[in-house]
Amino acid sequence: MSGATVVGRNATEAHGCQGLQLSRGYGYDSGQTGQEGANMKRILLSALVAAMVAGMTGVAQAGPDYGSTEVSVAGVFMKPEDGDSYQILLGGLGIYVARWFELKGTVIWFGDEGNTRGAVGGGVDIQLAPGQMLVPYVGVGLLASIGDHDFADETMTDIHIGIKQFVYDGVSVNYSLNQWKASGNSEQTYFVGAVGISFYL
Repeated sequence: MSGATVVGRNATEAHGCQGLQLSRGYGYDSGQTGQEGANMKRILLSALVAAMVAGMTGVAQAGPDYGSTEVSVAGVFMKPEDGDSYQILLGGLGIYVARWFELKGTVIWFGDEGNTRGAVGGGVDIQLAPGQMLVPYVGVGLLASIGDHDFADETMTDIHIGIKQFVYDGVSVNYSLNQWKASGNSEQTYFVGAVGISFYL
């Protein structure tokens, strides 16, 4: 009986030790699994942040670069300092000699009672935040009047500010405020607002 008791006791102790080791093993695995889960969350969060940054970088790199050509058209609301306001159509062609610096040509035309009239000219635009989704800019130019109009024999200086909103890579919606000032006898000042669209080639 004594021998059987010892054998039984040894078997029980061995079984208890195995159970304790197994229990400890499960406890270790549970902690390790929790740690791995936390690491996985960190990895997923880091990947999400990296994807967002990459996406923002992709948007930020949209838009024209050196050598790009801009073709634009805009509807213009024009108000003389003295007189009634009216709407005209403006077309433009620009070449980027640097990512932030553009040379532009402008054509303005409209008709009244069969007479075509308007202005042609050119100038420069400076992009204040090139490569971004929203690009503010400032510019100056010179316009020469053509056709049958009150300022047909005059030239006008053009000072303007604006914003280009890039909706796609190569397409922007543009908003600008201009002041045109005639340099001839009339010395008329025109306040101009324009909304248009540009394509970059």
